[in-house]
Amino acid sequence: MRHRWIAAGMSLALAGAVGGAIASSAAPASGASRGAVLDSGAAVRVSSVPNRVLEYHPASTAAIHAAGLSLPSFSHTHVGPGGVNYTYKMVGGSPFANTGTTTVSVKIIPVKFTFTSFANKVFDASSPDPTCLPGASAATRTKQSPVFATHAYTNGGVSIGTGQYIEMDRRGEFWSTTKPGAIAQNNRLKLAATTLGVQSISVSGGSVQTTPCGKIGMIDINSWDPFLQQNVIPSLAASVGPGVFPLFVFYDVVLYQGSTSNCCILGYHNAYVNPAHTGSLQTYGVADYDTTKAFRGVADASVLTHEVGEWADDPDVAQLGGRGNPTPAWGGVGQVSGCQNNLENGDPLSGTIKTVVVGGITFHVQELAYVSWFYRDVPSTGAGGKYSNYGKFTHASLPCPPGG
Repeated sequence: MRHRWIAAGMSLALAGAVGGAIASSAAPASGASRGAVLDSGAAVRVSSVPNRVLEYHPASTAAIHAAGLSLPSFSHTHVGPGGVNYTYKMVGGSPFANTGTTTVSVKIIPVKFTFTSFANKVFDASSPDPTCLPGASAATRTKQSPVFATHAYTNGGVSIGTGQYIEMDRRGEFWSTTKPGAIAQNNRLKLAATTLGVQSISVSGGSVQTTPCGKIGMIDINSWDPFLQQNVIPSLAASVGPGVFPLFVFYDVVLYQGSTSNCCILGYHNAYVNPAHTGSLQTYGVADYDTTKAFRGVADASVLTHEVGEWADDPDVAQLGGRGNPTPAWGGVGQVSGCQNNLENGDPLSGTIKTVVVGGITFHVQELAYVSWFYRDVPSTGAGGKYSNYGKFTHASLPCPPGG
């Protein structure tokens, strides 16, 4: 699986379970509200919320490597520096052929956390917050956001049309073949969203902190992610399968990895083999709809655009030992201080956000890197010859380490 974006958290274990596992009551087939308990043990004490981002790369397994991707997808072999071939897989129809429109079903799943060790403080993505998010819930704003609503985009100084944010990023990314008159001019990747019932989870332990706007809840991803795979996703079997992308939406809740010194994860995307669907990868995403103002370069839907964009361009975590589509090594940019060799198009531009107004609501989206940036194409296949969708990257990635 994978990910990035981070904030402090706690570890989770399930009441009534053994070995620190998570136990929960079965959810109705309709995907309505369910109850679960995550027990982290002792409460975590954190003096402040760091303004930094970490990369989350859970270990892959043999089962993941043997499984296939059930989502509509295409594979392409790209010639990189030195004539080295790199094969990647992306969600959608091939931008190198007349594939038309590909539609993927997305299930927006709001999560309600109750922190029992902190006076039952509630963070509910299915309800409005009169202090920091009045008028609509995080789940509602997610569906109204540019991830699913349409908007006219200009990428690299080129008007590329009207559509959803990820749809138009893909169009701009392969503009040499998707522009009017080109072979894939009708290529579209559309996301059809439906909102399921809230998932109600009680958290024992963890941490709750004060932020510039309201509170923030924190949990340990090392407990949360197994719980999600083993309990939450299987309980949604009537609505969620390998051909569907479930997107779990948090409201002002973040994750840390093992220790609050490894903080903070605001979202990630992953894949695993659900026992109910052996042989196929179940991809999924987690994103905090953040209104705390505790992080630089993060606001409302920016984490959503980061994660959904990466899922679209890098869904197959079976490669690279569970770290996605292979690329030449790059780094020293965005949230990556060292070197990374995968096609995670959000990471190089973490913190670079733009405003988009849809339906009279101002949202923030994160800029995304183009495939040409990773494989060092000259010229870029992207709109306007740029290497990212808002044009911040004007040249390809540099070798990492420098001189490598």
